Amino acid sequence: MIKTASLLAAFFGLTAPAAAVDMRLNSAGAPYAPLDVSRKSQDPSVPLSVSQRSELLSEFKGLVHMGLNKVSYERWGGKEMADCEKSSSQEAWSYRCEIITGQGNGFYYFYPSENRQSATLQALDIRVHASDQQLLDDFRR
Repeated sequence: MIKTASLLAAFFGLTAPAAAVDMRLNSAGAPYAPLDVSRKSQDPSVPLSVSQRSELLSEFKGLVHMGLNKVSYERWGGKEMADCEKSSSQEAWSYRCEIITGQGNGFYYFYPSENRQSATLQALDIRVHASDQQLLDDFRR
């Protein structure tokens, strides 16, 4: 009986520290969503349908619209729908935010302002997950 009790105590004693760390499945311990999301996409050699091209163009315009104004990071309207990170000391930008849509990603870069009091939106990088040649004509319109 003593051996069984000591084994149970040892077993429960070993599992208690592991239970102290609460790893939630939805975040796996990270305080924010990942910036790089892998996903399966359509075969790039297959042309998009008219409705798919229209949807992609609409998402593209929405991503561009979020980056039209040179605004401070604190006042940028896209923070609530974006995954944002503060730069390490090795980066020139202060904050980088990513908005993920069904057909692309928009990266918004906030650099220190001239007076270094705040970071302002100064660069935008939009990546579209399609290689339809007709999209170039649609983007130019």
